[in-house]
Amino acid sequence: PATPSRSGARGTSPGAGAGLLSADSRASSTAASGGCGGGGGAAGAEHRLRLLARLEAECAKRAAGEARAAELVEQMRSKVQQFQAQNAANVRGAEQELARLSDELQRSLQVEHALQARAQEGECRAEELRRAVEDARARREAAVAWRQSQADEGFRMRRHVSREREAREEAVRRLRRLELDSERLREEAKGSSHWDGGDGTRNLASMSTKDAKKFKGGLQQANSKFKTSSGKADRVGAKAKAKRENEKKFGKS
Repeated sequence: PATPSRSGARGTSPGAGAGLLSADSRASSTAASGGCGGGGGAAGAEHRLRLLARLEAECAKRAAGEARAAELVEQMRSKVQQFQAQNAANVRGAEQELARLSDELQRSLQVEHALQARAQEGECRAEELRRAVEDARARREAAVAWRQSQADEGFRMRRHVSREREAREEAVRRLRRLELDSERLREEAKGSSHWDGGDGTRNLASMSTKDAKKFKGGLQQANSKFKTSSGKADRVGAKAKAKRENEKKFGKS
């Protein structure tokens, strides 16, 4: 069995190995048949032929397995070569990436230095702006104080004007009251034609017809054209009830 495997590994075809094995088997079987007797020679030859056929089948199987193994070895070799090429490409890519990262690191350091310089400039500018803001705040506070003083002065002036206006209005009201009092006194002096709460005239003949007091009380109230008489006695009470019952019996007269 070791001999066919070596021949297959070295490149010998499975058919050639099987032919050699069959030739050797035939030779051995011929020698055996010549050395044996007449009766049992045929059966022994048939048995040997079956063994030879089985060995040939096993050799063919082994040769096919060795061919598949050689094909797998070749495939593995090609894959190893591909892996080596890929690893080399990866190494080159990694070296390029490292170079790129190194360049980016250098650029980042340069940018960082530039940013630090700008930050220092910004701090100086911020300090200047802070001082300017403080000055502006001081000026604004001074302006607010001046504006507040002006507003207070304006408020005092408006309050003074308001007081003067109120005093003038009060003087006008007092003058009006005095005019009314003088008018009333003049009316009282010449005699009023109205009741005037008892302060005017009490003479009903000379009293103005526009005064309601002229038609209140006594004969003037009874004969007044504006006076209406009450009809409650005709609606309620015993007399009104008897009148309604009479109208139900005899009808309205």
